[in-house]
Amino acid sequence: IICGTTRRMIKMALIYSNHTEDVEEIERIGLLEYRLTCKKGTRAEGLVPEIGPHLGRAKIGVQTIERK
Repeated sequence: IICGTTRRMIKMALIYSNHTEDVEEIERIGLLEYRLTCKKGTRAEGLVPEIGPHLGRAKIGVQTIERK
């Protein structure tokens, strides 16, 4: 979950960090609030430090669920 930035900035951060193929969906859940759904095999905890520096002061959190 990313708060405080735009969809465009998230997409640019994914491009700059070379992680566009690791994210299935960017879902808007509120004003400047987005949920990223990672592809199977991608660890969200590893994605945060990669894209974080490209998102300025945005707040980033990880929510994991077990897929079957």
